[in-house]
Amino acid sequence: MLGSETEENYKDAKGMEDIDFCLWGVGNHGGGPSRKDLQDIKDLKVDGVEIMHSTPEALFSENLNVTGEIKQSLVTVMPGCYSSMARVKQGFRKAENFYYASEKILAVASLNGIDFNTSLMKKAEEKLLLSCFHDILPGTCIEEGEREGLSALYFTEKVARDFRTKAFLRIVMQDKKAGAGEYPVFVYNYAPYTATCPVEVEFTLADQNWDTNVRYNPHVYHKGVEVLSQQIKEESTLNLDWRKKVLFQATLKPMGITRFDIKVTKDPRESDKEVGACDISKALNGFKPTFEVYSDTADPWGMSEKELKAMGHSPVPYRVMTEQEVKEFCALNNPTPSERIIEDGNVATVYEGIYKGGDSVAVMKYRTYKNFDYSDVKITVEFNDKNKLLRVKIPVPQEFKGGECVGDGPFVFEGKPNAENSFQKWYGVKNKDGKIFAVINDGVYAGKFDGEYIYLTLLRGAGYCFHPIGDLRLYPEDRYLPRIDQGRYNYNLRLYTGDLINVYKLAEEFNAAPYGVNVFPTGEKELEYKRIELLGNVILTNTHKNDKGEYIVRIYNPTEEKQQFNLNVGDIKVQDFAGKGEVVSVVVNKKIANVVHDKMPV
Repeated sequence: MLGSETEENYKDAKGMEDIDFCLWGVGNHGGGPSRKDLQDIKDLKVDGVEIMHSTPEALFSENLNVTGEIKQSLVTVMPGCYSSMARVKQGFRKAENFYYASEKILAVASLNGIDFNTSLMKKAEEKLLLSCFHDILPGTCIEEGEREGLSALYFTEKVARDFRTKAFLRIVMQDKKAGAGEYPVFVYNYAPYTATCPVEVEFTLADQNWDTNVRYNPHVYHKGVEVLSQQIKEESTLNLDWRKKVLFQATLKPMGITRFDIKVTKDPRESDKEVGACDISKALNGFKPTFEVYSDTADPWGMSEKELKAMGHSPVPYRVMTEQEVKEFCALNNPTPSERIIEDGNVATVYEGIYKGGDSVAVMKYRTYKNFDYSDVKITVEFNDKNKLLRVKIPVPQEFKGGECVGDGPFVFEGKPNAENSFQKWYGVKNKDGKIFAVINDGVYAGKFDGEYIYLTLLRGAGYCFHPIGDLRLYPEDRYLPRIDQGRYNYNLRLYTGDLINVYKLAEEFNAAPYGVNVFPTGEKELEYKRIELLGNVILTNTHKNDKGEYIVRIYNPTEEKQQFNLNVGDIKVQDFAGKGEVVSVVVNKKIANVVHDKMPV
């Protein structure tokens, strides 16, 4: 495939000769060079043309003036792969997030003189890369392939999680001991800038409270000053005043650890409140997400001409469950309203709604914050539909209707309206002023925009490797054949309106949420740690320490303008720039920092 459309698209900096390029390989089921291909290219002769093997870095270096540019996907291909086999897709995002997050905290630990043998991280990275192979990540393999892919991803997640725990504990255990009645909480911020955000953390009371007349209520402090907090439902479900979960508003140091202290007060126990109905759509001024189930095929690839234009057809909206259905679905003692407020406090209000469509049920928890300009949505789906497709439908604000669909691909792309688009950490709509209404996610890869609503494709009831071949029957109809995405799934979304940089930063924060743990340290004084800090309209995509002992920091500029940045790696300070759409690597070796613009050192 020739990279340029005209002879004038690519010229060297001096404009003396035309430059074009061709992407080549075996194609499907391979792509690597063969000896025959290499020999054929060597034998190829074209008058007046020099043929050479090159690299993307060389092609797009500052030595070439690229005048031809395509900003959106060239084709929509096999769009079923954008959403098939959701367990693998979610598992990949989770493992990837854990891996990069652990690299960051390991780098910070090393800056503070704490190093580990990280050879196992290399194996974890190999497993992560293996899971990218088709047909694993696209979700088009047999059931055994799904299990193998998940086992590789679980390995990556487990290794990365364990390294995070080791590094975190080695750092915080040096801090000062807790005072009387204090429960120290340490929060690691993966972002390279000061972040004010909601943080959730659990802790256990020093003793179980069996007194039914009183309850211990937590209060969170930072350096003696109380911060906004509220108690929320803990992960366990013991009807005993013992385990606590707190949601609080925290201001966190850049890519470092911030200490908080929790103290509890002994207060009269409130009686259980009667569950009351709440119209969530009215409470959200008509911006409540809803669900639709579509007729679909069992083909996980989505190969037909019709599917290339649109995945699924004939949508049917989910409906609000009746009180009796809620009682039966949740195994409650009494009929209960489907839509209601389940939590309310100083930090956030949480609405819950339960909806039914086809043979499936969706539970939505919508959290609005008192002091943050975004909302969070947690969706739980118990999916039992076959040859069906499930989407969540999200209305966009008036000023974004008819806007341009954009997203993280990774790195910015401009999508096609009314078509299935593939993206990563966020998908949204850009208006004429350049503002973006974004739906940030932690495990969705497909969706579309029709001018008024964003639709995220959550699940498809397709089959394991049901491969279309001509006009032959897709699958035998004389037996039971399982479908891929049956079962229970969780999705987390964040709805936010802002400029491109802040959308990107919030998406990074959401996919690597602050890590907070109640730990009782053994030191004598509160410590200050060396950190990594990045200032500017750029994004830190990952940070790690390589085998040479160098710190590698990747910085991405998603904007259309050149951006200056200031980077601090411990005591080393760097000031440089990133061109539009450029990924810059900063290599820090002992006391020297080198900014690399045209290569990707590892």
